[in-house]
Amino acid sequence: MRRVGPMFWGVPPPPRGTDPITSVRNLGSPFWIGTLRHSEFRCLIPATSFALWSGPEGARRQHWFAVADRPIFAMAGIIRFADEIPTFAMLTTDPNRLVAHHHSGAMPLILPAEAHERWLNAEWKDARELVVPFPAQAMTVSEVPPAMTNGS
Repeated sequence: MRRVGPMFWGVPPPPRGTDPITSVRNLGSPFWIGTLRHSEFRCLIPATSFALWSGPEGARRQHWFAVADRPIFAMAGIIRFADEIPTFAMLTTDPNRLVAHHHSGAMPLILPAEAHERWLNAEWKDARELVVPFPAQAMTVSEVPPAMTNGS
């Protein structure tokens, strides 16, 4: 059963941590592997775009990335609960060449529409194969959020 509902961004940190964790990079970490192995803790994070910062300290700029020809797309995420309140974190992967040109760190794991069911229901061994950069040629980048560039 699919449903849409509000969640808080940032899962509770490990025992010695203090800040919520918003992204999942090390998929082999004991902190994440139990959650990733159980498909009921995987989710889709809808988005219209995402922002990443680049540039030297004091002159940093935001760049907004979107999926061309798709006003809404989905990123891979995981769900955890903090005192019965649902929280989420997004998975990240190596940047594709478009993102890497502006930001050398990780990028969100964008899932093609045909991979949504697989992410939500497949065994972890199969779902893990989806952890690859989204094709750069299928993305756009701008210095303002895409919704602000089309007159909305």
